[in-house]
Amino acid sequence: MRLETLIAALCCASIVFSAGVHAVVPWRLRRAAPEDRRLWALGAAPLQALAALAFLYLLGRSEDAVLASHLAPFSASPVILALGTTAAALCLADLLLVFGWRRLEDRGWPILALFGGAFTLAQSFALAALSAGGSKAPASALVLRAAVLAALALAASEAITTNAPRLAPFASLAGLCLPLFAFGLPQEVREPFVSAGGLAFLGAAAALLFATRFAPQPNLRRALALAGLLLAAFAWAKTVDIAGALAERVPAVDATEP
Repeated sequence: MRLETLIAALCCASIVFSAGVHAVVPWRLRRAAPEDRRLWALGAAPLQALAALAFLYLLGRSEDAVLASHLAPFSASPVILALGTTAAALCLADLLLVFGWRRLEDRGWPILALFGGAFTLAQSFALAALSAGGSKAPASALVLRAAVLAALALAASEAITTNAPRLAPFASLAGLCLPLFAFGLPQEVREPFVSAGGLAFLGAAAALLFATRFAPQPNLRRALALAGLLLAAFAWAKTVDIAGALAERVPAVDATEP
């Protein structure tokens, strides 16, 4: 695997991880001790800033895929507009949380989780669009890929939750859904993806995530969730490489036509 693909996978993992924990952790903190809330209040904003930088890197790295998937110009892309709106709202909530977490009532934490859930959906659609490039596929395929990525984001939250329950539902759900990601890809992307061993990455990631259901120790569950997230991110990065390569060939083909 190329270094650029590896970096893209790490960026994808950081974005998915940030979205997932912003959707799940505030909900679980609604009845938590003040010390647990303080740790999240101080760490949420830097985590979101890191995810924003990672997404900007992906946009700059995958220009062909961005253009082909109609994510640019940004002002004309509903997906990017939704992502920017939810990300801005979440960043503002994180900044307010730094100074006001002590005064935030128990019923305010689920509202933060709603902000995180909205951002999770928006980033899932953006990443799902990048994975197909300009391939003409039905909207249901985009929704399927986005749903899988959203489930993966929720599963990633198990890696940070200190009291992650046994039989973790999110990780198990993502493990069951991950193989469907390949079926949601357009044929021109899916065939080279499968030939390059993409299904092996998805299968290994699904097995690791589902294995959290049987891990007896919390630390082992978290390690399995993180490993599954990284392998799934590698598979996603491979689809973006393929989509970008296909997008590069389109102008060349058009130029040869009389």
